[in-house]
Formats: sequence, structure tokens, C-alpha cells
Amino acid sequence: VNEWNLKATEVVGFRSDEVMGRDFVEELIRPENRVQVKRVLDNALQGHDTSAFEFPLFTKDQERIDVLLNAIPRLNGHGRISGMTGYVQNITDRKKAEGDLYRVVRDLRLLIDTANAPIFGIDKGGKVNEWNLKAAQIVGYSSDEAMGRDFVEVFIHPDHRVKAKLVLDDALHGRNTANFEFLLVTKLGAPVEVLLNTTPRRDANGVVVGVVGVGQDTTDRKVAELDSYLRVMLDSANAPVFGIDLWGRVNEWNLKATEVVGFRSDEVMGRDFVEELIRPENRVQVKRVLDNALQGHDTSAFEFPLFTKDQERIDVLLNAIPRLNGHGRISGMTGYVQNITDRKKAEGDLYRVVRDLRLLIDTANAPIFGIDKGGKVNEWNLKAAQIVGYSSDEAMGRDFVEVFIHPDHRVKAKLVLDDALHGRNTANFEFLLVTKLGAPVEVLLNTTPRRDANGVVVGVVGVGQDTTDRKVAELDSYLRVMLDSANAPVFGIDLWGRVNEWNLK
Repeated sequence: VNEWNLKATEVVGFRSDEVMGRDFVEELIRPENRVQVKRVLDNALQGHDTSAFEFPLFTKDQERIDVLLNAIPRLNGHGRISGMTGYVQNITDRKKAEGDLYRVVRDLRLLIDTANAPIFGIDKGGKVNEWNLKAAQIVGYSSDEAMGRDFVEVFIHPDHRVKAKLVLDDALHGRNTANFEFLLVTKLGAPVEVLLNTTPRRDANGVVVGVVGVGQDTTDRKVAELDSYLRVMLDSANAPVFGIDLWGRVNEWNLKATEVVGFRSDEVMGRDFVEELIRPENRVQVKRVLDNALQGHDTSAFEFPLFTKDQERIDVLLNAIPRLNGHGRISGMTGYVQNITDRKKAEGDLYRVVRDLRLLIDTANAPIFGIDKGGKVNEWNLKAAQIVGYSSDEAMGRDFVEVFIHPDHRVKAKLVLDDALHGRNTANFEFLLVTKLGAPVEVLLNTTPRRDANGVVVGVVGVGQDTTDRKVAELDSYLRVMLDSANAPVFGIDLWGRVNEWNLK
């Protein structure tokens, strides 16, 4: 270790003086992870970047943290690899949040599969993509037999197909239908009467991608059983869930909501959710989302701030869904909440890192450029603009090789850039740029692939060194030696006739 910033100390617990000079892999990585981590570091020392490599670190207090590592070769002043720099992102909280979300999804999947009501889903083409155990029990087709088949043509009684298709088409256009009565046909050909509620299924962007249908059981006993089951599921859910009635008053508040927001169920029940739990500056937007749900319109991933009982701000995403009573009429709204406070903080930290790196690139005392996979300029710092004479606005989007490389060097330059686009670095490639005025500028270039979050090469970054002045100085020095060793007197004058050269002879 020869570099250890303050954030590394804050996250891992070791001070800089405690780690400097120690073998990173042997002394700071657990034995079971050393082979993989060493391979990544060795690749960087061989000139190969690694992006988003995930592994566990253990702090000074032996607490495990999950991190993503970007390992980049470090070059010295001569363009040779002198080490490796690792940029680390702590993803412990994100992994925990993902795990929590996975458990919610798993619990909801269990709820669907074991619900005492037939539940099915179709895609936009009308093909079955959801089929729970109760649907299989009632109709006689297993999930495997039903999946991918046309719901209306295979499972609906011929006399009801037209009406059923209209109801499903309504749902595919974003409109719910409650208590639609129709006949299913079992595997043995027997009719089964079902009371159905259909709801659009939406993706993360709110776009309708299919329909979910829930068969309604009309007996009070079964409704009570389902309510009791849902109560258990809601209270054991690992995400905050709340509900309101038609007047906006809280009538549902699970244990996770208490844990996250701080208010107990008995402290919020019957209170106006918007007026008493939302800050004035956010009430209009939040009320609009809740009112939409009470009108039958879902809202997905609505972001707003909540304030806990202790007045601590938390950022949340809300999925607001109409709640139907036993007769299929809207009786309120259920809100499923995801706490994204840690994620927002991580995004803010990442933004600040990006901003600092952008400032570093823009003000670096070396020309830095970038190209996309088509060879078009998408990065051009101030030093590049100063040397070549083209501003960033003038350079962006233009073909780097055809516009900025001297004709004699274009073939070689394109080969080097193509190597980088295939994941191979090049160090100290010497070529000529052409300035806006047509003058040649000699540059020594290091090229590195630019990768996206998945490690796929999406372009090239080049860091150059203008060697023109150095070469002129070398030539002057060489000519001085030649003049002084010449076997004939040599002198020179400037434009005004004054002596400015006089050799030893």
C-alpha cells in the first residue's frame, strides 16, 4: 500500500500510517478472497483496467463491508506502470436494501402462490404469465401447462370470450374492472363461475405490460381469512406499508412503517395522512398521488421526503395502489414504501466524485480527449483546446482521426484506438496532431478503454503529452554540439544584424 485517503480510513477504520507499506492482499484481505482480489490487482499492474469488481472487506473492528472496486494502472512521468490505484464504492447498504427488496418480492410471491383466491396474469399479447396454486386447483391446469397459452381462447367459456376480452383490453389500457362475472372452463370441460377484478400490471416506468386478475370469493368467512392472512403478511413484510380510507385517514400501518418512521400504529390511525404527516411544501404532490389511487389509478415509484417522529428526513419511493372491498369497489389506498435515503446519499457521494474527476480532467496540465465507439470526440479538456486550437464545442462529435490527426499518422493512430476499443491499453504512442491553423504538434499518448457500469467498452480515453518543445530543445542542444565541434569558424546574426552565434573555431 502506498496510497490511502481519508475516506478509506473512515470506511475501513485503519489510519494511513497503519497500512502504508503493508501487503494489501496478504494482510487486509481474508484468505478465501485473496486469489480473486490478487488477480484483479495483478491485471491492473499489467495495464488492464477492472471495473466494478465486487468483494468483501473487513474493517479494523472486523465488520464486513461489501465494496465495488475499479482498479486502474498508475503511470509514472515516463508513461510506465508504477502501481495501481483502486477506487472503491461501499455497497453494503445497497446490498442490504436489495436483500430486503428481494425478501419483500419473495413474500409477495408466496402470498400470490398460496392465496385462497385464483390469481392469474397475462402479457400484452394475452398469453398467461402468472398462475397461482388456487387457479391450478380450480381449473385443473398446472402452472406449467397454463404458462404461455392464450387465456381467453383456452380458459374462457366460448359464451364469455367477447366480454372477457373487452375487460382484459380495458386493463391493458390502464383501466381497472371490478366484479366481472364470467365462466372459466376446467381441464375436464366443466364450467366454473368466477367473480374477477382486473388490474393493469406496470413496469418500473409505469408502462402497462400486462394484466393481473384476482378472483373474488364472495363468502364473508373467506374474506375474513384473506384479510387476516394479509394482516400477517403486511406486518411481517420487510418494507413499510400504510393505507388510507376514502377520506385520506390512515387505516393501515404495518410494523416496518413503525420501525422506519417512528410512529406506532395507534399514534397514526385515523389521522389525515397528508395534513398531519407530510410537510406543507410536499402536500400538493403527495395528495395528487393518493387521490389518483382513490380514483382507481396506480402510481409507481413516486419519490418524496418523509419526516420521522424525531424530525429526521428520509427519502422514499411510494407505490400507491387502489384498495378494493369485498364487492370490488374502491374503499381506500394501500401504499408500499421503499426507503431510499442511503441510496440517495450514495448517489450524492458518487456525483461529487464525478464532479471532482471532471474538474481534474478539465484543469489537467496534459491534453485529454475521449472518443465513442464510432471514433467521434466526446471528451476534450482545456489543455487539448489550448494545444490544438479547437474549443470543446468545436471538437465534440467530430471524427478524431480524420479531423485532428496528421494524414501521415492516421493509419497508425486508428490501429491504436481500435486496440483500446477492444480492451487493450497502449502507452507512449507517438503521433502528430494538426492544429486549427494547420501546424503539426507532436504528442506522446497513452490510451485506455472507457467502460460502462457492466465493464463493456464504450469508448477510449487518451492522455497526451505535448513533446514539441522538448524535441526542439533536444535539436538545439544537438546543433550546439555540432557547431562547437565543427572544424571551421561558424557565426550567426539575428534579423537586426547582431551576432547571436559564434563557435569555438
